[in-house]
Amino acid sequence: WDIDLSDENDTTCVTVNAFVGIAERGVPNLRIWPNPTNASVLAEGMPAGPCTVTVLDASGRMVMEQNHTASQAPLHLSLEGLRGGTYQIQIVNAGVQFRAPIVLVE
Repeated sequence: WDIDLSDENDTTCVTVNAFVGIAERGVPNLRIWPNPTNASVLAEGMPAGPCTVTVLDASGRMVMEQNHTASQAPLHLSLEGLRGGTYQIQIVNAGVQFRAPIVLVE
């Protein structure tokens, strides 16, 4: 609140800074590409260290889980064995969860 109280007049000015919404918890610099893809994707921008990658189908069912170690180089995520469709990739790294949709084409 920013309040302007003045004895010179009978007007009070109040400035209200309001923010609406929920901040996205995630890794703001994380990039996953190519999308759509036909076999694998690359992910970069995560903090270095162990991470778990989970692939979820359109109904939210886990169809694949992989453990990786993130570094400066892009992380190669194979989607081999999955059928064409829309999936969610969930990456948990350093206590932060990130989700992104991907389209796998056959």
